[in-house]
Amino acid sequence: MNAYSVGVHSGTSMDGINVVLISVESVGKERDKIEVIKFQEMPYSAELRRDVISLASGKPVTLEEVASMSFRVGMAFGDAAAKFIESCGIPAEKIEVIGSAGQTVFHNPQGNTPCTLQIGEGDFITEKTGIDTVSSFFPRDMAAGGEGAPLMQVGDYMLWSDPNGKENRLGLNTGGIANFVYLRAGGSINDVIAFDTGPCNMLLDALARKLTDGKETCDKDGKRASQGKVSSELLEELMRDPYVNRKPPKSTGRIDFGEKKLKYIMELADNLGVQGNDLFATLTAFTAESIAYNRRQFIGPVDKTIVYGGGAKNPAIMRLLKEKLENIVSPEEFGIPIEAREAIGMAYLAHRRVHSLQTNVPLSTGSRHPVSAGKISLGKLKT
Repeated sequence: MNAYSVGVHSGTSMDGINVVLISVESVGKERDKIEVIKFQEMPYSAELRRDVISLASGKPVTLEEVASMSFRVGMAFGDAAAKFIESCGIPAEKIEVIGSAGQTVFHNPQGNTPCTLQIGEGDFITEKTGIDTVSSFFPRDMAAGGEGAPLMQVGDYMLWSDPNGKENRLGLNTGGIANFVYLRAGGSINDVIAFDTGPCNMLLDALARKLTDGKETCDKDGKRASQGKVSSELLEELMRDPYVNRKPPKSTGRIDFGEKKLKYIMELADNLGVQGNDLFATLTAFTAESIAYNRRQFIGPVDKTIVYGGGAKNPAIMRLLKEKLENIVSPEEFGIPIEAREAIGMAYLAHRRVHSLQTNVPLSTGSRHPVSAGKISLGKLKT
């Protein structure tokens, strides 16, 4: 019997709110079939996106500002979920659960006290839809000694692994942060290796906002990078980044590759005379080379590489990746929209959570044992 789940997600680039409806069918031990029924990208309001980016930038904020933003994002996610579900034409009572990790504004698993913060209260999604909602996935894995992220490896196993056990497959998410999921031929869920490699769109988007005084929010279609020249000297310095060179398990975010990092890079670039489009070209090359370095150092044989996320739509990034990675294919070959993977992961993890099934992979996150993560907001009381 198929179960319907909805996923709501906004990544570290904060481009908008992605919402997906999936069906889940068990087709064997450790194997579920996930089918995407509908996917939609819904924009943040310009004001909300600006305020969330400002909150995550590391500037001093008050407790009231943090609490207020968590409620505002929750309301936005709830509105998006409700409108999306209405457009699907499926009665809400047929949807088992909604999953949302919220919007990550801080993630520091290597701090004195490892911690993370996702805003966007799941209760608002439940209130808007009347459907049970699972949120706050990160902390349970961290409580078990893990990094909390990457989150999606169990779902990735269902989406990308070869059911015939013949191909070694590598999934590459090109969101604000780039991350790998390595699916060894014939491996089980607990053999999955996943980790963040370093920056992707986060630094490029921040550079676009900085150099255009906010008029541009990204290097659209990689045009600026394509018109620039890579500074080999600056690239060499950037590749010394300690996070990029660290062994997995590892996860990162704005604390390593946010506005503070961009300021440091721009100071380096200024000293080397690297400006404008040349800086875009060099940061784009840094993105691709940091991905390629992590592939060479920490990943085994690869027969097929599936590239998804916002960076997959950037020709400048993709041109470099095609030179460095094996046999790149689109997720659309698997029936998955390019930017839907993380929302699908939310929907699928929520499905597993309400059935008390494993949602993490200790080999990927470094946790002591498998857990079923996420806090549940009940839609309706039992009568």
